[in-house]
Amino acid sequence: MRAALDDWHIGKVIAAYRTHPWHGAPLSQAIVAGWLGISQAYLSRMENGEPLQDLSKLIELAQLFSVPPELLWFRLPGRSASTLHAALSHEDLHELADQAAGQSLGLAAQAGDLRSDSALIESLRMELGRLAVDYVHTPVGLLVRDLVEARDQIFAMLEDRRRPAESRDLYVMGGVSLLMLAHASQNLGNSRAAFAQLRSAYVCADLSGYDALRAWSHGTGALLHEWTAQTPRAADLAAAGARLACSTQSRIRLAAIEGRSAARAGDADRARAALSDLFRAQEAANDTDEIVDLGGILSFPAAKQQYYIGSTLGLLGDHEAAEHHATAAIAAYESGPAHERSYGDEALARLDVVNSRVAAGDVDGAAEAAAPLLALPPDQRIEQLSVAARRTQGILADHPIGSSRPAADLNAALTEFQVHPGRPIPSLP
Repeated sequence: MRAALDDWHIGKVIAAYRTHPWHGAPLSQAIVAGWLGISQAYLSRMENGEPLQDLSKLIELAQLFSVPPELLWFRLPGRSASTLHAALSHEDLHELADQAAGQSLGLAAQAGDLRSDSALIESLRMELGRLAVDYVHTPVGLLVRDLVEARDQIFAMLEDRRRPAESRDLYVMGGVSLLMLAHASQNLGNSRAAFAQLRSAYVCADLSGYDALRAWSHGTGALLHEWTAQTPRAADLAAAGARLACSTQSRIRLAAIEGRSAARAGDADRARAALSDLFRAQEAANDTDEIVDLGGILSFPAAKQQYYIGSTLGLLGDHEAAEHHATAAIAAYESGPAHERSYGDEALARLDVVNSRVAAGDVDGAAEAAAPLLALPPDQRIEQLSVAARRTQGILADHPIGSSRPAADLNAALTEFQVHPGRPIPSLP
């Protein structure tokens, strides 16, 4: 950054800045392009093409990177003329003013020519809302292709220079599509793909500058860690997301994830503190944000809240209370609108009832509670159900009733139910 700009064109300066060891790791062109308000392709041309000739852009970039005035061949606004290599005459100043006016008119014309596709963006937003709602009651395998197509269309639109507000909306929508693909990958048992989608969603969240998307990304990251046996990290991610949450449902979701993750990790005090945060959030005004407004998997309704509370209490050993909340969640799903009925969460709640009855020594009651779960179609048996079913088998094996014939029959039925019987919990890539 100490090289004079008359020796190095601005693209080389930016490239040197991006790759400087001070950052720890090189910054990507996408991130720096977002700071500058230009596309990644345009930044690449700047770094590898001819020197930039636009004086106003040079001034803007020099200010952004805090280049010392004495290294510039032009003057920064508000700086003394003494920083110029030579004093300007009155005629020179007039010429410079005329040149600046012409450049400003050119910049204004370019800004007016920026792409604007408000109708198409709104159509894409509606498509994401449809996919989010369909996600909870439709087998995930039927939605992946539509999710990929929506994501591709969003990122194709981001390749054009657009008005800042539209770019921001597209980054938010792109992040949402990536989060749903992360959930889909996890449901299908591909944790490596899920984390790759999540990392991409984090980039979109940063480029959008929208805390609601950052908070939801933290929550999804926490879920991925929780179901891949990285529960301490999951609780920390959820707590970090809670500090960014912009709506009541987002705050409830993050408290619920933190509580269940902490309980799964054996930290009972933290789990109960998180449940207290959840209950306080439930009493607050029901404000909203752009993510929650999409609904479906991007919301956290009352039935889902009951399921998480019951699951957390079950992990804490409070089986009677756990069954109460799990049963309430199942009843809410059964009596609610069909498009809000989450087959995955409802099935997991049924396993919590099974666990509570096994812990109470009621193997017949456990088998009765498991019957609807065991009848679930194969295309709805998401990976989390296999992980949870293995935990149920562990509870059954550790209980005195585990050696009985009914318990053996239930254990065999759970083994047959699993999508990938006997497969260990996947580790974090």
